[in-house]
Amino acid sequence: MRKLIGVIVALALAWAGFWAYARGQLDKAQQTWLAGKLDAGWQIDASDRSIAGFPNRLDSTLRDLVVAPPDRTWEWRAPFLQVFALVYQPNHLIVVWPDQQTIAMDGETFTLGSQDLRASVVRKSDRDLDRLTIQGKGLRMQAKGEPGIWYARALTASARQLPGGDAQMALDIQGLTGREDASTPGPEDGATLQLDMTYHLTAPLVADLGLGLDRAAPEGATLHRAILSWQGLRATAKGKIMRDSAGYASGQIDLDITGWSEGMTALDSLQGEQAKNAKTLIGLLAVVAAFSGDANKLRVPLRFEDGQMFLGNLPVGEAPKI
Repeated sequence: MRKLIGVIVALALAWAGFWAYARGQLDKAQQTWLAGKLDAGWQIDASDRSIAGFPNRLDSTLRDLVVAPPDRTWEWRAPFLQVFALVYQPNHLIVVWPDQQTIAMDGETFTLGSQDLRASVVRKSDRDLDRLTIQGKGLRMQAKGEPGIWYARALTASARQLPGGDAQMALDIQGLTGREDASTPGPEDGATLQLDMTYHLTAPLVADLGLGLDRAAPEGATLHRAILSWQGLRATAKGKIMRDSAGYASGQIDLDITGWSEGMTALDSLQGEQAKNAKTLIGLLAVVAAFSGDANKLRVPLRFEDGQMFLGNLPVGEAPKI
């Protein structure tokens, strides 16, 4: 019995030593990463950084975070951010965001709230990304000083690295709706949005801020499937767009939309600026549908050509840049 106890104590001490070593390595890696970001011009401020989780985990917590890129085009603030990992599986990270955070861009400040927002990040190495999944519930976004608010009952977003630099991306939003005040939407409200696409990149994604998209310039995307369902209106889309020599999107997305009468009735119930753009777009599509011979069903290509965008043969504005 005395030998057994001695073996157990020796193993416990060895594991404690291994955990302390792993914690020290993680702390060193975090300091190196932070120094590199600061040298590159990033703003990353935190009032405190700690690593806990003994005996099986390495739990990093940063408090009172402020993050902004070198060009200061946006700024993110949060009371904390947590990153969890098993000590024996350091390349699988769980990231947990607080229930309230703020994002500032283009002169506006947005508050993002959630009941549960977290991500699973699996790395091939310290830097290379294998796959990423973000899930959230009870999401809400509101601009500072504005009464309107957007809700989403549930969100799932994912990215998976493919051979050759491309990335498979998907998005699923349930119960998406807007309000002109902060009233909570009912369970029957909201749209469903689903996207499945391949993002064509010049370099693989990395497990870092922005996923390395600042260096992996996008060349285009293949939209395998997009589905929007709301109040009897159903829209599907698929196609491919690529960057042309001038940097504009070039290609075609095929749209198939049904349920005009139900959709227009639902739009009539909306008020304010949030509904204005949606009503304008759907009204335009309804005109195109009428010319197709079925006012409640539309099949039309959305073309991107020579820096311009066309709905069928109807010019609708400048094509976006990629």
